[in-house]
Amino acid sequence: QRAAIEETYGKALIKLGRSAGGSSEIGSLRSSWDSLKAETEELGNIHYRQSQQLVQEVETPNREFREKQRMQRKKTEDVVRKAQKLKLNSFNSNQKARKHYESKCREAERADEEVKRGNYLPPKDLEKLKAKATKARVGRFSCGGLV
Repeated sequence: QRAAIEETYGKALIKLGRSAGGSSEIGSLRSSWDSLKAETEELGNIHYRQSQQLVQEVETPNREFREKQRMQRKKTEDVVRKAQKLKLNSFNSNQKARKHYESKCREAERADEEVKRGNYLPPKDLEKLKAKATKARVGRFSCGGLV
């Protein structure tokens, strides 16, 4: 922004120096007027060069730095996004395993209760209930997930 202001001001001074009248003056006033025009034009050139120098020394490196930062931020955000996705997938898998484990636990508890209540059943049915309870307990521990 400062460079644009300096450039505009410099161009305006150069234009003023070149377009200023006074060509009809004579004597010492003419030399003073020509000197003033030359100095105004030179001052305009100085401001214009300063604007170019500001762009070269400040704006361009600043723009390059911002671009590098943007690229680095993009890379970092991609890494974080992938990590978040992995974490979400792991969380969902863990939740699924927990629900499966809890259902197997409930199934094992029901089977144990049926065995306790089934003492009056015939031995064949009682054996089936015991096998069902054992299978449910084994299934609880082999469900593939820890809580």
